[in-house]
Amino acid sequence: MPPLPGSAAGSDVDADALRLVQLAISAANADGVMNEHERAVVLQQAKAAGVGDIVEREVNNRRPLAEIIAGVTDPAQSATLYVLAFTVLRADEQVTGAERIYLAQLAHLLNLDPEAVQQLEKDAGERIDALGDQGQPGGVVACPASARTCRRREWRSSSGTWPSAATRSGRCRRTT
Repeated sequence: MPPLPGSAAGSDVDADALRLVQLAISAANADGVMNEHERAVVLQQAKAAGVGDIVEREVNNRRPLAEIIAGVTDPAQSATLYVLAFTVLRADEQVTGAERIYLAQLAHLLNLDPEAVQQLEKDAGERIDALGDQGQPGGVVACPASARTCRRREWRSSSGTWPSAATRSGRCRRTT
């Protein structure tokens, strides 16, 4: 496979893996902002996985979505890429208007029809909900029972699910 546009020629990084990194970074910026905390978490996780230099380079040199997706024709790869972007965007629990526009553009570039997109989001959403906060960087803090709303990555229900059990039942505990 030829190198991705904008990637370093002769790079020892697999083109598909680099595309995944670029898409994840692109999705993280879909709302126009990757704050310093998000950036630090991304780089920390990348360094722990041994790919810190590559990810840092891509964070600093973001690519247009059309460039990242160029050349993708395999339906399975298209589905994988869409699910990756959706999962990144869903990390904050709610997909914003700007993020929804990003996903629509991505689906169009990947030639995914609305029914396929709906099914991919449903399936991915169910897997995300089943996992809860497992594997999320930053640890877990549960909300006090008196809290009316819970904030992402700072609050979690006593049952370990996020966020509906905590916000609907009020069965939360303080852990810090």
